[in-house]
Amino acid sequence: MDEKLSKYLTPLQVCALSFCCCVGWGSFIMPGTTFLPFAGPLGSLIAMTLGAAAMIIIAANYHLLINRHPDSGGVFTYTKKILGYDHALLCAWALWLTYISILWANATAFVLVGRNFFGDVLQFGFHYVLFGYDVYFGEAALTLFVLFLFGALDIRRKIFAIRLNTALTVFFWTSGIIFALGALSADFPQNFNPQFSPKYSTSLGIFSIVALAPWAFVGFEVVSHFAAELNFSPKKSFALMAWGIIAAALFYIAMIILAASATSLNFSNWYSYTQHLDVMAGFHAVPAFQAVSEIFGETGLMVMGATVMAAIATSLLGLYNATSRLIYATAQDNILPAWFGKLNAQKVPANVILFMMIISVSVPF
Repeated sequence: MDEKLSKYLTPLQVCALSFCCCVGWGSFIMPGTTFLPFAGPLGSLIAMTLGAAAMIIIAANYHLLINRHPDSGGVFTYTKKILGYDHALLCAWALWLTYISILWANATAFVLVGRNFFGDVLQFGFHYVLFGYDVYFGEAALTLFVLFLFGALDIRRKIFAIRLNTALTVFFWTSGIIFALGALSADFPQNFNPQFSPKYSTSLGIFSIVALAPWAFVGFEVVSHFAAELNFSPKKSFALMAWGIIAAALFYIAMIILAASATSLNFSNWYSYTQHLDVMAGFHAVPAFQAVSEIFGETGLMVMGATVMAAIATSLLGLYNATSRLIYATAQDNILPAWFGKLNAQKVPANVILFMMIISVSVPF
């Protein structure tokens, strides 16, 4: 099915794809707004470790199927071979909705980064309120630019795009870990008390976060959609997915440590702080950002902004690619029109990415 797709991906590039598709805007926000309030610092660390272990078991199953059916369909192909086309179409549709919704969420997150770090600089042009959310022309235009920029890169500059994705992934993972190590070395040991949430029982808090593991780690399996483009043996797929999951877990843990380290603004500990997030604005409303501001100052905060944008960019690059391969595979099986199954000179399903860009136009508005 995938004879025309070129083999160009290296192990490092695949590992980067597996990791970066797990991590986006939510990985910076959720540790402070959800993980800590439910489970506390120690409970969240335990929960993310258990969640990562569960995902690695799933990765082992993906590994077996990738080696048995090495094409771009991923779960669509596996389900088709075992349960037939009806089940396969449902799986493909559900996964496409998952990927496209995460892509849209990360694209619009560029606006949230701007609001948190630069205030109202992009709030110009027409303005209206939709479901309680302010929409400005300037912010919508930025989102459209981001969606079209990364889509165009994946269409026209495949090799450059994957190299850029890998470089940005290494940068933002390293940056996040360094920030967390800085928080641990700072004189803030009292910030990690209480170790568990006073609001919920320890077991309930931990397993509430474990239940979010499929959300937190969704994306590691994009390796399955690049099986026909691996420039090495698919036997390495399990190790690459496992390393991607471990890297994502370490990044989430780093953000948990940062979020628990934010104690200024006259709050005695992380629990008092997180209980008042709804009355805060800007980066003060994001504990991880607040901690970086306290510990590393304005320079650190700017680096944190670059880290967030790098994470969002890699998520967009990876999800455009993975989703295009999934839809390409269904078109190759004549489930979708042949137009979706065409490759351009770069050996990329360009029509699929173009289609995704077109249907994304309304999202920023």
